[in-house]
Amino acid sequence: MLFCFLRSPDNPRQVILTAVNAGHDADSVASMVGNLVGARCGAERLRRETPEWWDDLEYRDDLIRLADGLADLALESR
Repeated sequence: MLFCFLRSPDNPRQVILTAVNAGHDADSVASMVGNLVGARCGAERLRRETPEWWDDLEYRDDLIRLADGLADLALESR
């Protein structure tokens, strides 16, 4: 998993494609590296650079709401 992310951490599309094409438990690995690259690059960049994936993302609105809530909690604890 870390290899997929560290190979190209500033290229969200490449990170996810590397994970998906790695074989074995590719869906789980892609999910984990997607979280890492999303945290590094931000949702807006993912939306801009991979609109075809963004539009097909299941539960997108729920995930955005959850991420916003977690970010708010992190800011409150400072």
